[in-house]
Amino acid sequence: MILLTGGSGFVGRRVLESLSMRQPVRAAFRQLNTSGTNSREVDFVQSSLSIDQDWSSALSGVLVVVHCAARVHVMNEDANDPFLEFRRVNVNGTINLALQASKAGVRRFVFISSIKANGESTDLGHPFIADQNSTPTDPFGVSKHEVQM
Repeated sequence: MILLTGGSGFVGRRVLESLSMRQPVRAAFRQLNTSGTNSREVDFVQSSLSIDQDWSSALSGVLVVVHCAARVHVMNEDANDPFLEFRRVNVNGTINLALQASKAGVRRFVFISSIKANGESTDLGHPFIADQNSTPTDPFGVSKHEVQM
């Protein structure tokens, strides 16, 4: 069994479609709304990417976690400190999930991040490379960079 987080997101939707055609998937959603999902073998669970989320039931029988969930595009920001909110979800929530997955015996944790963890752009003809210094500039990019360190 695979646990997929963020299955309703831009990338996660496509991952869910692809995985569910091959094998059973448990998809963790912030709000359970399975309409428009054409997946055959999907067990939907409600969860939150927070430091106090108990993932034990969602991780039961899971061998692989594909983690796509994140706090991303906030159009009408209402947090007093957006950076702290991105860090709380994207860093602390991800670490909480990874630690619980390890404790539950999950064999593989696939973390899908964002190019914004590297920065906003490079010079023409010079793509981001693995050993260069990262220079993310917004709270989302910084939080995605921090959780990878």
